[in-house]
Amino acid sequence: MVAVIVSAAAWTRADEVIFKNGDKLSGTITSADGGKLKIKSKIAGDVTVDLSDVQTFSTDQEVQIKMKDNTVVRKTVAKDEIAVDQIKRLNQKQTWTGSVVANGMLARGNTHTTQLGVAADATLRRDDEWHDDRFSLSGAYNFGKQRDAAGIDTTSADNWFAQAKYDKFFTEKFYGYGVIRYDHDRIAFLNYRLSLGVGVGYQWVEKPDFNLSTEAGVSYVYEDYSNDGNSDRVALRLAYHVDKKLNEDVKVFHNL
Repeated sequence: MVAVIVSAAAWTRADEVIFKNGDKLSGTITSADGGKLKIKSKIAGDVTVDLSDVQTFSTDQEVQIKMKDNTVVRKTVAKDEIAVDQIKRLNQKQTWTGSVVANGMLARGNTHTTQLGVAADATLRRDDEWHDDRFSLSGAYNFGKQRDAAGIDTTSADNWFAQAKYDKFFTEKFYGYGVIRYDHDRIAFLNYRLSLGVGVGYQWVEKPDFNLSTEAGVSYVYEDYSNDGNSDRVALRLAYHVDKKLNEDVKVFHNL
């Protein structure tokens, strides 16, 4: 009988979150980032709450916590053991994430135009006791053609690019970057453009559902044209990135 009781008690153990208003929620704490705490509850399902509403919490399993002073804690957390307002991230998933975006336009009637494009990106964000950085890969291809009044098709767009970028965070917001990009544009007679740049950036907002960053730096640019030889120069680079997650499946973004 004793063995049965012990077994049942072990089976019902779970993480527990205690809110400032006295409410409690049990389940499994899955992650915390951007001021949000996620709990998987058997009764309520996946729940996201504001960390600012949490008084304390405890965990049944070992968790990894990155504090705001950049120290990392890996342990089972007891009640009142961790200062909630000092948590930066909990159980961050250090995996590649990304998207593929396709677009197209067909116009028939007074005009006869076809435009197609595809773009892809992938990002790996690492933030632990050994790393505080970000890898980014991106690329795109665009094609377009149009038919004139004589019924002759001409290509209006045929270009692509590939880019790799590395960001190293020196503080929570401030980082340095290195970037390399390769462009080809057949319509512009550009055999290739190679750009290598370095600079600094500022991460104004970094949350699971909203990100905003700006960058400034210098780049060395080498261009080779089939109709005009080659040239090189040093150029100023300004950039920004913004994305907003509307729900679990839809995100809007803009890059410059």
